[in-house]
Amino acid sequence: MKKIWLIVFLFCGLNVLLAQKDTGKKAPKEKYIDNTYCMTLKDGIPVLMFNGLQVVSDVVLENGTRITPGGRLIKSNGAEIVLHEKDCVNSVGELIRAGTQAGRSSGKRNKK
Repeated sequence: MKKIWLIVFLFCGLNVLLAQKDTGKKAPKEKYIDNTYCMTLKDGIPVLMFNGLQVVSDVVLENGTRITPGGRLIKSNGAEIVLHEKDCVNSVGELIRAGTQAGRSSGKRNKK
């Protein structure tokens, strides 16, 4: 009789362990990991990084935008933008400023 109770107890315990659902929550990913060029500080010097590797020469994207290792973004129309620490540029040349979310405006509101 003791063996039967032990088997029933183990079966119920096993059911509890196997009945847990996957909540779908996964570990958060880095915001800008793949195919982005980001400015970081290395020993106090700003450097351009791509997928964890330091960029040492100019990069020309498909749309004609050029990124220099010193952190200058030169658009195909000639406009220049200086990248600051934690600023990123995606593979199509869109600038992602540090502290802003993609798709949101980073402009200040006018007070009335």
